[in-house]
Amino acid sequence: MGGHNLVETSKGTTASEAYENAYASARAEFGYDGYNGTVTTFEGFKEIPGPRGLQAKTKENAISKIFAGNLTEKETFKYEKAGFNVDRIQNAGDKWGPVAMMRLNKNTFILWGIAAS
Repeated sequence: MGGHNLVETSKGTTASEAYENAYASARAEFGYDGYNGTVTTFEGFKEIPGPRGLQAKTKENAISKIFAGNLTEKETFKYEKAGFNVDRIQNAGDKWGPVAMMRLNKNTFILWGIAAS
């Protein structure tokens, strides 16, 4: 079986609450298949601290671009300078491991990783 990049947002005041909300939503929509390509294929979550002072959409776009990979040296420098740990973001969320999460704002988190499909 394979895997694909999963990047999605979920509401919650804590990472745990946001993870539980994403998990429950995926279970309701996609069921119990261990290869359904959703957050349910991960073993829990790992919260990664993000830079402060950036708008949620800026963080969301940065995570999506960094996790997709193929950054130029200039882009890598730009994201590192803004406070993103590019290596950690790119290597987080291994298939079958914990999904990576970062707070975007007070009530929203972004989740990313390689989902089993």
